[in-house]
Amino acid sequence: MSDVVVERDDAKALFVALGFKTAEEWDDARLSKKLNALSDVLESDHVENLPEEVQATASDVLAWNASGDSILVGDENGEVDDATVEGVREAESVKKAAKKESKAKSKAKKAAKAPAKPAKASKPAKADKTAKAKPKAAKAPAKPAKAKVKSKADKSKAKVKSKADKAEGVKVKKSPKKAKGGYGPRESGVIHTMWKFLCKASEKKPVSANDVFNHLIEKFPERRPLSMATTVNAQIPRRICSLRKGAIYSKGEGVKAKFWVVPEEE
Repeated sequence: MSDVVVERDDAKALFVALGFKTAEEWDDARLSKKLNALSDVLESDHVENLPEEVQATASDVLAWNASGDSILVGDENGEVDDATVEGVREAESVKKAAKKESKAKSKAKKAAKAPAKPAKASKPAKADKTAKAKPKAAKAPAKPAKAKVKSKADKSKAKVKSKADKAEGVKVKKSPKKAKGGYGPRESGVIHTMWKFLCKASEKKPVSANDVFNHLIEKFPERRPLSMATTVNAQIPRRICSLRKGAIYSKGEGVKAKFWVVPEEE
């Protein structure tokens, strides 16, 4: 399970298309909670009934719901507020606790319905007529072993995983979204810098997700590395072409995957 970032404008456009009239007024924390529960209100079979400009976002979010990824809403540069992160983490904890409690109740009901097995009657011991056994001295009770208590530190690490196609050299292409209501691509910021960096790569000299991340660190030293790592994880390889004209290619699998973009000629 990992964190993925959805742009604020994309999230609002999706919920407006789903009929939530006040979605434009929702803050990032509420948008994030709604996205993490999108599969409760939208089935994958119905995505094609939505406006074309939000279909890619809806498909991605439903796939992340299925894989258990944590969805956060941020700005166009992938920046996520601390309050949004805390709100999503709190909602996840409540959801896990409720699920655990539900399982415990279900288990208790099954145990109550099961009939109790009758205890077997013990056979009387046979008396020894030949000799009387001498009573043995009772042994002193053994000292209880000291319980070993192992502390478990709460570790929280940001993971930047590449979700490249498994087939080497497979072309992944999406048609660009229509710019409606100001939801088109932006020619500045973190994502635009990623796009330009990938366009400079080639089949002979592809770049990895880690190369893209290091490039962003150099270009934006004032930004939080964790937020930019989350943006890289969310944009490569699928979403980076959703708002831009071009195709992304990949070689290798997993963390060894490398990418390059071939932009369409205007």
